[in-house]
Amino acid sequence: MTIIYLTLCWTGGIVFAELLDERWPYGIAATILACLLVVFRDRKDWRLYIACGLFFALGALRLQEALPEKSPDHISHLNNQGIVTIFGVVWDAPDVHETYTNVRLKADEAIWLGKQQPREGLVLVRLPANTHVQYGDRLLVTGQLFPPPELDTFSYQEKLAREGVFSTMQLQTFQKLDEHQGRWWKKDLLDLRDQTRGFIEDALPEPQASLLSGILLGDDSRLSEEVRDSFNTTGTSHVIAISGFNMTLIAAIVKSLLSSLLPKKSWAIFFSLVVIVLYTIFVGANAAVVRAAIMSGLLITADGMRRKTYAPASLAFAALLMSLLNPYVLWDIGFQLSFAAVLGLALLVAPADKAFRKFMQHHFGKSAGGEASKFLSEPLVVSMVAQVSTLPVILFYFGRLSVYAPVVNLLIVPVQSFVLILGGMATLISFIYAPAGTLLYQAAWLFLTWTTTMVRTFAKLPGASLEIFLPGWFLMLCGMSAIGLAFLTATRPRWYENLLKERRQQLNLIPKFVLPVIGTVILGLIVQALIRQPDGELHVVYLDMGQSNSALIESSDGAVFLIDGGRYPTRLLTELGDHLPPNNRQIDVLWITSDQPEDISALLTVVERYEIKAAITSVGDTTEADYYNLIQALQQDKTPIIQAEAGYQIQTGDGVQMTVVAPQVDANSLVLRLQYGESVFLFTNSLDEDEEQALLTDSRHLVQANVLQTADHAAPDSNSAAWVEAVNPQVVVVQYDPASRDPGADSGVMARFSNRSVYRTDRNGTIELVSDGKRLKIYTEEN
Repeated sequence: MTIIYLTLCWTGGIVFAELLDERWPYGIAATILACLLVVFRDRKDWRLYIACGLFFALGALRLQEALPEKSPDHISHLNNQGIVTIFGVVWDAPDVHETYTNVRLKADEAIWLGKQQPREGLVLVRLPANTHVQYGDRLLVTGQLFPPPELDTFSYQEKLAREGVFSTMQLQTFQKLDEHQGRWWKKDLLDLRDQTRGFIEDALPEPQASLLSGILLGDDSRLSEEVRDSFNTTGTSHVIAISGFNMTLIAAIVKSLLSSLLPKKSWAIFFSLVVIVLYTIFVGANAAVVRAAIMSGLLITADGMRRKTYAPASLAFAALLMSLLNPYVLWDIGFQLSFAAVLGLALLVAPADKAFRKFMQHHFGKSAGGEASKFLSEPLVVSMVAQVSTLPVILFYFGRLSVYAPVVNLLIVPVQSFVLILGGMATLISFIYAPAGTLLYQAAWLFLTWTTTMVRTFAKLPGASLEIFLPGWFLMLCGMSAIGLAFLTATRPRWYENLLKERRQQLNLIPKFVLPVIGTVILGLIVQALIRQPDGELHVVYLDMGQSNSALIESSDGAVFLIDGGRYPTRLLTELGDHLPPNNRQIDVLWITSDQPEDISALLTVVERYEIKAAITSVGDTTEADYYNLIQALQQDKTPIIQAEAGYQIQTGDGVQMTVVAPQVDANSLVLRLQYGESVFLFTNSLDEDEEQALLTDSRHLVQANVLQTADHAAPDSNSAAWVEAVNPQVVVVQYDPASRDPGADSGVMARFSNRSVYRTDRNGTIELVSDGKRLKIYTEEN
């Protein structure tokens, strides 16, 4: 238990130093505490407390010294300094993608301002796709250096800095100067990996070849985005990466084979660990692979020694060792996932398996239930324990829950041992006689195809991956509480035993009340996530906001646009609650097409209740108080406000395109064109005859649309015959309130739409149009 306490203090010191972000004299503190530990070494009651303080100070000191000091010759000093030419060596295997290749270049010289000078440090360089470069190649690259970017979801700059990379290059030209400039043994290992990948790609089609490369080599770079996303969606991405799962499975297979051949179980464990070490070296021994090897090795050893207390202590020692080598590993998502998974597998599989067997025997009979539980235990119990153990980490970083993960894991985990055995044997035999290895690859193809088919099928089901939003502090509390409880249950220190005896009644309330409350919270979030999830289609909702041309747009992937909002806050909030997922409190773009109160008064309440990522308007000088208050509220929230003119365009990742058709400069009303595939929507708040004519003259090709939102609520003298003929809509939407003092739905104007499908909010209520990019479906609140 002592090593656990010391590790907790060590990691606590690292986190403290990171949060404080100031240089404190941790070395002096550690020296004083070390002296005190020597002085009071015979005082058992003080010794542990002093040692914990010492490890806390040492952890803080280790973090303080972690980031490399950049010398005056460091290449990062040329960031944002214009064109630079760098000489350097490719220092790792190139990271190959479909559209580009990333290489890490170890610089030794640079030419800047016409002067050649020695430089040092790593640079991340993005080369064109299909560029043939290898580890050890000496390159000459020319371009501009920039610090790594800060992304929306995480700090890419911070991640690369922890790996010693402070510069990225925007490339102009490059040239290969020489080869074989790296370490010979690393080059040989990478060549061996490339040869193995060549055997696999020669024998198997896609995506089976890339999947097997990911499973055996940890290289999934050639796996298509669609297949990779399917694995992520179904919670089975552990299959396509070198993880604790793969390592443990490989070692377990070797241990199982050797146990029947060797006289002692300890020998089987030893050779299993040897296999893990050799396999780690073979696949590259990068940080993620080493982490997986350490974690799986500890699990195999702990299982062999049959000591429950060994796993937590060993896991703590592993965390201490890995954070000693690199203290920033504590912030690495992969480390956190591996730590949580291995801890759960070490401590929870046995009781979960026992409960599962008991359940099966109770419901299906002792004989049948026992046999069924033996078959289902590994794929079901192990995968469920791993998923439950890692759930807080996944929700904290990604906010997503894979609903079908237990089912998919149940279907694919049992065949992964066959994939590893057949794929590994095929690879070994291919080095001796390739045609024989090809036959074994064909046997592996069957199980690889089963894996990809199941994963891709379930990924296409509705609700396969749900967005679950929980406060970060809540997830951290749950995760830390679970880890603490697992350690205490496994080690059972004396003070914990005394607490159980003294507070038994109070502790019994936890499973009766606390756990059901947490379970109900999670269930509520899952149900919320199931409601109105993005369904792969565009939804355009014309809101019944009275005399206001307000519309809500949700793209096929869930991007949300709101156009105006009317003057009734409660009605607008209700409409948003009815048409957006309950857990969505974000509007990506707010389009403000007018400064008039009847169009925007309700938006102030929306700004208070929702996070607005960006606001776009064309309004210039105005005396309208409501518009002024709205802009002020957006500015207080630090929302970017864009002043748009004709030609401004936004396109989402799923192909939805919004274009500003009007105004030209110094006009106070937006005309917007929304396109998704063959479906085109035209939003017109207010247009007079002169503005219509200007659009027909300058932008006639942009006004043609399938769906037209009438300007000025179809008031007299609006929507001229020439305009309607030029737009040529199939569907016309009129947003009109008969109780308004402003005119609308004029009979003369409505007559111009006589041969088209017309929908009116005063008769049909809220109107929703759904498009898959080709066909339109129309739903109304009232028939």
